[in-house]
Amino acid sequence: MNSTYATDYAASLRDPAAFWAEQARQLRWFREPPRPVLSQEPDTGFYRWFRGGQLNTSWLCLDYHVEHGRAEQVALVYDSPVTQTVRRLTYRELLDLTSRFAGGLRELGVLRGDRVLLYMPNLPEAVVAMLACARLGAVHSVVFGGFAPRELAVRIDDARPRAIICASAGLEVDKAVPYKPLVDAALQEATHQPDYVVVLQRDFCRAELKPNPDGLPLSLSSEASATAEAAPVAYTTDHFGRLADLAECPAEQEEQGDTAQGRIQEAEAAADGFASLNTQKEESGNHFGRLTQPLSPTNGQLCAPRRPRDIDYQELLRAAPVAAVPLDATDPLYILYTSGTTGKPKGVVRDNGGHAVALKYSMAAIYGVQPGDTFWAASDIGWAVGHSYIVYAPLLHGCTSVLFEGKPVRTPDAGTFWRVVQDHGVQVLFTAPTAIRAIKKEDPGGELARRYQLGSLRRLFLAGERCDPATYDWAGQVLGVPVVDHWWQTESGWPMLATPAGYPDTPPPRAGSAGHPVPGYNVQVLDEAGQPVPRGTTGLVAVQLPLPPGCLPTLWQDDARFRSSYLSTFPGYYLSGDGGYQDPDGYFYIMGRVDDVINVAGHRLSTGEMEELLAAHAAVAECAVLGVASELRGQVPVGLVVLKDGQTIGEEQLERELVALIRDKIGAVACFRQAAVVKRLPKTRSGKILRKTLRQLADGEDFSMPSTIDDPAILDEIKSVLLTRSIGLAFTSKSTQD
Repeated sequence: MNSTYATDYAASLRDPAAFWAEQARQLRWFREPPRPVLSQEPDTGFYRWFRGGQLNTSWLCLDYHVEHGRAEQVALVYDSPVTQTVRRLTYRELLDLTSRFAGGLRELGVLRGDRVLLYMPNLPEAVVAMLACARLGAVHSVVFGGFAPRELAVRIDDARPRAIICASAGLEVDKAVPYKPLVDAALQEATHQPDYVVVLQRDFCRAELKPNPDGLPLSLSSEASATAEAAPVAYTTDHFGRLADLAECPAEQEEQGDTAQGRIQEAEAAADGFASLNTQKEESGNHFGRLTQPLSPTNGQLCAPRRPRDIDYQELLRAAPVAAVPLDATDPLYILYTSGTTGKPKGVVRDNGGHAVALKYSMAAIYGVQPGDTFWAASDIGWAVGHSYIVYAPLLHGCTSVLFEGKPVRTPDAGTFWRVVQDHGVQVLFTAPTAIRAIKKEDPGGELARRYQLGSLRRLFLAGERCDPATYDWAGQVLGVPVVDHWWQTESGWPMLATPAGYPDTPPPRAGSAGHPVPGYNVQVLDEAGQPVPRGTTGLVAVQLPLPPGCLPTLWQDDARFRSSYLSTFPGYYLSGDGGYQDPDGYFYIMGRVDDVINVAGHRLSTGEMEELLAAHAAVAECAVLGVASELRGQVPVGLVVLKDGQTIGEEQLERELVALIRDKIGAVACFRQAAVVKRLPKTRSGKILRKTLRQLADGEDFSMPSTIDDPAILDEIKSVLLTRSIGLAFTSKSTQD
């Protein structure tokens, strides 16, 4: 970076529009956004970035680099220890696959603004599908592979996709998980039915395709009928652009043979129930040669429910390649669902313009990488990290991105991460603390890391959950590189707190801290009245509006929920839902969700702080502290700990030492009296410990099995421990608990 952190951070708060207009110049726009680049919606007051500008994210990720000297550079390295496969795709090869797959999608009738749901593991074909949707202006929604049918059905009904793209199966270590039966079951539950299910066949578990389940072959024109039902959802408000906006696309779109006016006429004709009959490929120019589904002549609605047609993924690659469609900066790029308190997931929307500007900026400023470097985000494409830092940010920046299908342990051992770093020359690794803890548990001395040449690695970044100092210190000692804990959320899409590696004057990272605010984020710690608290005081972490580019502009089809979830508690602020504090030196500490702050006899205590202390014990690999109900004190903390491999300490002795540790460091006010050893902790598939579910189990509350849980059997294991140890109101008397 040519500037300093202090200068850029101050400039980003003083004049956000000017600062981000300058960053936007790092991208090639089809139409430059007019000044000012920051505006507000007249009806909602929500902020929007770069309205009036036009670009295409897929073009920026692929075509731009092919045209500017990176055609033969490796864009994507697919490393799959579970299938013993390594595959490398250059920017030219990735562009070819993407443009042809986009052509296949367009022949299925996928248009700008349509939704396409992806249900796939970490595979190059999934990345191709995401980029192909972006190329057309279709809105992809990636659902983490392995979600239960009910959860998948909820997302299908909310996004109303025109097509679903899935793999026939995924792999969990050495176990095949068939995906297609889960998709079929979800479609049985869902109200909305897409036209097509595109299936990528994997040789170890092939799916049975149903090419014509209802005897009604389909055509491109027929599914344009969904515009009468589905597409207006995307075009009815200014948040995502209106249908009439298609006529404003520049001449480049007409050169593609897919004119804006023609698309509008097609949509209008379908809405009126007038669909063309295309029975021959030669006559229609359609690769799949499908028939139109009958529509009601009176209202243009489908005459009868129907099921989607299955198509092999490879069939779409036979289509002719298509050029990138110019899109408005405010058009949505994707929907990513995150859990909500009501049981209905929240559809986080990411727009094209702000997303591209923010991610491009972040690669150099935060991660300190340059075009041509190799970047590895060890995550899943179904999560925000995978969207931002497996797919889009590295490709926008001209890097080589590693796509890993495996686990930090057991594929085949706790050295697999270090093998990937060595084999592919990874310079920056980004993963979750839970991955490092898993490696540390199986290899506490770091012997496996010493088997590999790790000289390429410059930094390790951690995010996804709070990193305890013990894990932080262990990683730094084993790897011998700076470890940077940083903080962001699905909603933000990129870091809010970090130690930005691209600035020479950034204060050094500090164990336990997520660093300093990233330029663009005015992070504050507030009390329950919405007033800033003194440094060193724990409070609610919020960000003063406007949020910088790249953050969610709203929730999919739910402005009211966006406002109530994030904006209404403290007017003028985005409420993160996390608690934390800022120390006297300006470092921020994120202590976990506000739900993880417990009230012990009127004292508000952070379970995160207690977890840091427990994790520092020599015998503890990882832990969770719960605030369980107490009739006398309201809540009391209880620790669940997993031992490092090879530890032989007795449970009673360990409990005494942990209780003494909390009493010494926090005080008797914590009322920490119980710590139980468990084999493992229940986590989401992204590695977050399900503390709320554990608390509900201990308190005897009714709860639904979390859809993202890695292994439901873990809860039965812990229930047995709680019962044996008489922990929690559900398993003990008040005299024992208090």
